[in-house]
Order: sequence, then C-alpha cells, then structure tokens
Amino acid sequence: MNSLNAKINGCLILLSACIGSHAQVTFKDAFPGLKFDRAVSITEMPGISVKTYAVLEQHAGMISIVQQKAGVWTKQTMYQRTVSTENEMGILGIAFHPDYKNNHRYFIYYNPTGALKDVIEEREADSSLIKDAGKVGKPLISLDDPATNHNGGSLGFGPDGFLYAAVGDGGGQDNQFGNGQNRHALFAKMMRLDVDHPANGKNYGIPTDNPFVSDPDTAVKREIWAWGFRNPWRWTFDPLNGDLWVADVGQGTTEEVDIVAKGANYGWPIMEGPNEYKGTKDASMIPPVFSYTRSGGNCVIGAAIYRGNPLSKFYGNMFVTDESTWFVTALKKNGTGLATATRVGTLPAKPTTMNHDFEGRIFVGIEDDAKPVYQLDSPDLTPSAVSVFEEGVKRNFARTRLAARGSALPAAYFTGNATVHLVDMNGASAATLTGRNPVLREDFKPGLYVVRISGSRTKPELLVVR
Repeated sequence: MNSLNAKINGCLILLSACIGSHAQVTFKDAFPGLKFDRAVSITEMPGISVKTYAVLEQHAGMISIVQQKAGVWTKQTMYQRTVSTENEMGILGIAFHPDYKNNHRYFIYYNPTGALKDVIEEREADSSLIKDAGKVGKPLISLDDPATNHNGGSLGFGPDGFLYAAVGDGGGQDNQFGNGQNRHALFAKMMRLDVDHPANGKNYGIPTDNPFVSDPDTAVKREIWAWGFRNPWRWTFDPLNGDLWVADVGQGTTEEVDIVAKGANYGWPIMEGPNEYKGTKDASMIPPVFSYTRSGGNCVIGAAIYRGNPLSKFYGNMFVTDESTWFVTALKKNGTGLATATRVGTLPAKPTTMNHDFEGRIFVGIEDDAKPVYQLDSPDLTPSAVSVFEEGVKRNFARTRLAARGSALPAAYFTGNATVHLVDMNGASAATLTGRNPVLREDFKPGLYVVRISGSRTKPELLVVR
C-alpha cells in the first residue's frame, strides 16, 4: 500500500481539529473461532436471510463466506483463484449487484499470476448465493500494470446503481509512470461503470452522465468519475447521503482522506495532501478534508461509516486507521468543508481495511496470516435496529435525508404548500406536517421514517430523525 515510502519525523497536522488521545472504543473478535489470512475486505452480502459476510483473503485469492449457525460462526469457501502474491497484489475487492438475490451477479478485483495486471471481472453465484456457479467470468477491465504496488482495488455499487472502482497510479514512486494527471489512462482514477447495459463490445457501458462522456479529446477515458489519486486503497459510500469517502495513501510526508465529487481532480502528483509536491496547484485541484503527516502514520487505511443509533455521538462519523501506527480516528464533516477528527483508540494489530455492514457495525481486517477480524466495540457503536441500506433498496426510496428534533424539516418537502406525512417503519402514522418548513418537536422519537407527500408523484423517501 505504501511500501516505498520513507518514514519522516514530524508533527501531526490536522486540517480542522486536534486529536484527543484517550481511548473511546475497544476491539473484539468479530467472528470468534475464525481466523483469516490478510483479510482485505469484509462485506455483508445482500439478499440472504441469515446475516452473511464475504471476507477476502488477499494472497490466498479466496472469498470466504462467514455465517452464524446455532450461535457458532462458520466459514466456507465461496470461490478461490490463483493470484499474484507480490507486494500489494492478490484478490483486492468485491461488490455484489444491488439485485444479487435475483440475478446472482458479483464482481471481483484481482491481480492474476504470470503478468502484472489489474483485472475487474463479473462472476455468478449459484442458487445458494454463497457458492460460485463455476462459470467462466466476464472481464470488465484489464490493465497492464507497470509495478506491483498502488493497485487500489476496492469495488462498490453507488446509490445510483453503478459500479465504482478505484485504481492507483501504477506504482513505483513519485508518479514515475505519469498517470496521476493523465486522463488518457485509467490508472490514478475512480471509475464508474454501467454493468447492466453493456455497449461497444464490452461487458459494461458508460453512464451517460459520466463527467467526460462529451470531452472533445477522444482519448480521454469515458469511464473516469474522478482523478488525481495516488493509491485509493480503501473507500466507501455513506449509506445515508451517498458521500464517497476515499482514503488515499500518500508519498513521503502526508496521508489524506477525500470526499470525492463528479469530475473532480484530487491533485496527485501536483499535490500531496493539501500541499504542492511536484508542480504548481491550481484552483481546480481539490484538497483533502483530512490529512496528517508521518507522526500519525505512513499508510492511511479506510473506510467505514457509522450509521447505527441516530443519537450516538459517532453517528455519521467515518473511521480510518493507519498501517504503521494503528491509530483509529473518527472523522465528521463540519461547516468548514473539512473534517473534525477524534482519535478513539489503537488497534491490537496491523490493519488492512475497515468496513461497515448494513446496520453500522465496523470491522477491521488484519495484514498478518491466521488473525481474527476485529469489530469496533463501544456503547456508542451499537448497530441500528433497522438498516438504512436495506430499507432503501427494499422499498426503492427516492433518496434518504437527515433531520434533527427541534429543527426544520428539509425545505424540499414543502414546495407548493405540500402536506407531509411521516410514517414509522411499521406503517403507523407518526406526524402530519404542513406550512413552510415546520419544526419537528424536541420530544419526537428518533429513528427511521417514511416520508410521503400528498399530491406528489415522486417516490417516498427515507428520513432519519436524530
């Protein structure tokens, strides 16, 4: 992830806040009795009645299925392939189609043996949903990689239903292959693919609103969603508001976390973190929302969002850690456009990934072999009774919004003198509101609500009240 970086002594620099040093979370074995070899992704699988996780074991090239049966956690192999075990290579990412329960489609990112390549492939599960069907995979992306590091590798579906994939700058150091600011290459980019509508002889299509679809330079890659990354090793979507948080590993001085926007340039190698590195930055280059220097670590590991109890102090926080210091830091957006940071604990082992499940549990994979997966443990990190993610998918909500008791509801609800009905998740009426931006009572019960607007043809929305 950052194996070529030199450690440099220095003071920890935060863009918006000082970090407290007292522990606020502890760590427990998430799946007692089970061990994993270099777990680089812990992903809850959709569409299965029993809570089920897919754990990627990097150098084994294995997707392990973890379920609890009769109170005991069990592990079995869904799929295994031979992968490169050089440096940062292996099986690196997995994503399940939003309609996985019905179409059985899933996607993996891996580095095969015999050649330096980054491959994204579509595969199919059998009717059990926890075993690969054994069919030949469909290649989506295959890149000839000039080095064994900076592969990125995370995959995920956005709230828009498109597949997102992040690739590093090709490796080496100092952007030696020139990909950081080169939009003719897919290295150093976040891609956005339409896997449901293949086109032009490929196993995917280009969404019509990708930012460079109409670029007059025909060599610009239309798959690009955002660019200027060094090694976006782990990233995640906020299941509530769709924010895309990316932990991008730095070069020699600075680690960074970005909230990624359509078409945006995050500066590498002109910028490392918020600072100029090789060249002069311009106004189009977006600085990170959070960064730190080498006293805080030398390889940022993300990324997991807590969306459990709406009353928790950690609600909406994004958690990151670091491969060298093992510090766990909670980040929350503030009004400055940066992130307020709080150090909440120190892991017991070297991390490779942080992930959240549908109810907000936060997991940490460990780099060594035969290690447990850890779960962040705190009274402030309890899971939610109802999953924002699953309710949004299951009920096909138009969007999800957030509201606070004692504050006005979103103004978008009240255009044209609308009447707004709040219904709890059991279908019982909770409130009927009219007028201009009415305020929720201070004693209104926090939780999840369906919003229906009288006279509107738009789909219902999910409202989180805290």
